[in-house]
Amino acid sequence: METAGSAHASVGLCASALSAILSHTSAPAELISELTSQKAGFGTGWLVLQFIKQKHIRLSVSSVDLSEFSLDAGKLGLLLSSLPAGPDFLEGLKGGASVCYGRSLFVLDRFLRRGAVSASLKNLDLSNQSVKNRLRSLTMKALRSAFGEGTLSKLLGLDVSNNPLGPSGVPTLARGLSASEQALPLQSLKLSKTAAKAEGVKALSAPLKEGKAPSLQVLDLGGNDMRAEGVGGLAGAVGAGTLSSLRVLILKENCLAKKSEGGEWDFSGLTSLFSHQFPALQELDVSGNSLEGPDDNESPASMIGEALEGGRLGALRTLNLLSTRIRREDLTAVCTALAGGTAASLQVLKLCQIDLPPAQTLASAFDSNHLSQLRDLTFEDDAGWLSEGLGVVTRCLASGKAPSLIRLKIGVGHSTDPHTHVDEILGGLAEGLREKRFSSLEDLDLEFWQDDDFVPTEPLCEFGRALGEGGLSSLRRLSLSWYEQLDAGVGALAEGLGSGGLVSLEELFLQISCGGEEGNGCRELGKVLSTGKVPSLRKLELGWVDSSLQRLVEGLGMGCLSPEVAVDLRVDPGEDEVDDHGRAAVQALAALIRNRKVAGLRKIAFEGGGRIEGSLSDLGQALTQSDDGGVSTRLVGPHAFEEIQIDCETVEGLSGLFNGIASGRGCLPSLDTICVPNLLEQDFVAASPLAECITKGKFPRLRKLHFACDEDVSIRREGMQALSIALCSPHAKSLRSLTLRSVENESDENLTAIGAECAQMGALAVAFSFGQLAGLQDLSLGGAFFMESVSSLCVGLGSGKLRSLRSLELPDAILVDEGTSALCQALSAEKLPQLRSLKLGSVDDAGLKKIITAWGATAPPPLERLDVRILPGG
Repeated sequence: METAGSAHASVGLCASALSAILSHTSAPAELISELTSQKAGFGTGWLVLQFIKQKHIRLSVSSVDLSEFSLDAGKLGLLLSSLPAGPDFLEGLKGGASVCYGRSLFVLDRFLRRGAVSASLKNLDLSNQSVKNRLRSLTMKALRSAFGEGTLSKLLGLDVSNNPLGPSGVPTLARGLSASEQALPLQSLKLSKTAAKAEGVKALSAPLKEGKAPSLQVLDLGGNDMRAEGVGGLAGAVGAGTLSSLRVLILKENCLAKKSEGGEWDFSGLTSLFSHQFPALQELDVSGNSLEGPDDNESPASMIGEALEGGRLGALRTLNLLSTRIRREDLTAVCTALAGGTAASLQVLKLCQIDLPPAQTLASAFDSNHLSQLRDLTFEDDAGWLSEGLGVVTRCLASGKAPSLIRLKIGVGHSTDPHTHVDEILGGLAEGLREKRFSSLEDLDLEFWQDDDFVPTEPLCEFGRALGEGGLSSLRRLSLSWYEQLDAGVGALAEGLGSGGLVSLEELFLQISCGGEEGNGCRELGKVLSTGKVPSLRKLELGWVDSSLQRLVEGLGMGCLSPEVAVDLRVDPGEDEVDDHGRAAVQALAALIRNRKVAGLRKIAFEGGGRIEGSLSDLGQALTQSDDGGVSTRLVGPHAFEEIQIDCETVEGLSGLFNGIASGRGCLPSLDTICVPNLLEQDFVAASPLAECITKGKFPRLRKLHFACDEDVSIRREGMQALSIALCSPHAKSLRSLTLRSVENESDENLTAIGAECAQMGALAVAFSFGQLAGLQDLSLGGAFFMESVSSLCVGLGSGKLRSLRSLELPDAILVDEGTSALCQALSAEKLPQLRSLKLGSVDDAGLKKIITAWGATAPPPLERLDVRILPGG
């Protein structure tokens, strides 16, 4: 249902378009895309296209963005047929969730194959479709025909990433490339996360080897599990010399050094690939591929270093080796090549596992000025690794050997024995800051993780104070994460931030844990942030653990954060904290909101293993406190409050939060998400006050409600009935995603448990049948799912009132009885015409036969994904 706000927006769009028509001036292409994507503006958008075709207004529709298109296949066909043809018109087309499935997908296929308009296309983007509405091999058949018939002869860029095309869909596309009578001008081909496997990549390599895309500059094959066989096929195309224009090669997360069968180590494909020349290659990404090799192989992954040293990657500007577990000898070979100046144009370098030998060699590369163009440098430890050579590199950077550096990210583990590398990293950074050697830096990201250990205090304080000494005047983003024994490091950070030296800082992310109850550092940090000491700040994310949170919040209350600052706050009371600490901290936070000290608050998350009692009611009241009984005036900034997440232990806290919100005079007009993923046994009482909030209209724009548990916890009959009544309210119309899980603890032989769940599912069925959830797209329900309760639930699922539902998950449902028949009757094309994804628990042979019989007699929903486990014997 269209809201008043969206209706007014549509009127404004239509007025702008009509004004362009009447004044015979141009209307922006973005305006046409927006108009034709919604019901209220479609007619006006179509009218504008007619005026363009008849040349009454001057506009070349160079691109159409259908990512937000929400109308039916008929409207899509009318829109595509109305687009003007000719070389000066449509050059770019972007699909969307409502375009790339069902009948609309057939319309798109026909347009690509037969439309004269598509002949002018230069860029086709069908990537990143939603999980439930993704491309299949059908569209690849349309593309195959279009390439073969020459209707896409001008295409420069094709992106079908994040769609499960599979080992059959990608070869279908490859056959289309081969079918083209002449070489294609294709410059960019993106197929990441298309489940291509080795078979798909080998098939794609064939037309590339044939020279069907000699101008190809970007090839993205990331996340396809292509294995050694797939990379071997690609090596054949590179060796043929038909990819000499290639500038970007993305091979991340592909198990490049493993065989498809058995998973044994096999570096032959990589060795072959990097034995060839890449004369134009500027970006190489092999991150996320394990390259350590077997224990008895001394140097299994030296091919990259050898390719660099041999000049075969001489044009390289970006090299990403993160999460490769590359061995010391192999990384040293890479660094040796860099020190030799064979990649002097390198601008982005991302490495892992920096031991002392490769660190010393890399430092030599900096000292010799062979990395003077480096702009982006990242070091991240793999799990269980300590990069003890990073201190050497950091000291080298501090001497000014990377004058072009814009982004520096260091993420390393540490331990008390030895602590040297952490001391040297922080000390080196502090030295460089004092000497103003990082004046070009715009993004600094430091993360130190540990195993029950603290970052050393003195170097941490030295670094914090050095931040404000004028050496980072260009810094726009700062992200810091550490665990310290007291809060002296936080105090030094406050001193650095408050000095006025960070004149360009816009984004600040802090994830900090402080031990002990004494110290004033956290309070000083809050004071600095709230008293305008960083006037350029626009985004603040605080993740705080333990009792020091109260001191931080008290400091924030000494001033007032600008409404222009968007604030995300994550609260973890800590596993070992006394309850009073968490209570006092949240009460202080409530006072902060009540006194309008944090008007830009966007998200609050309570997470971790701690325990909060009785204090969340104050927070709920503060969030919805209103001077006039309307919209909350506590959150008045331009950054709307959008999300609440609660994932920690509470007693009265969870129900207290919703009771507090319900009792407040205002509402939360922009709240989009409520997430409670791990309900505890005592949390069942929170269902009723949550329902009261919905019924009272406290969340008028709530789109996602997640109220579930991992354990066997019951919301109980009273709670589910209250929620079901709330879902019958007009205020539930905005919901698009609903997850509920309630598990009765008794055995399935117990009539009490069966009766309780039947009552709960029956109540939900009433809500589903009532009609207020007509816009619901994703539904996930968990429970024991006895035969009787499944039958009760199916009354609602088959009511015909959930016609927008695209995904249904019943992961605990075991279909072995009459419940299967009831479910099949409910799951029909007539009742659920948009259903694309169905996940069930398990089914036996009898249940499977019932499904086949039922869907043979009645048209099933247009499923694209069915996830169900077949029980033994099924």
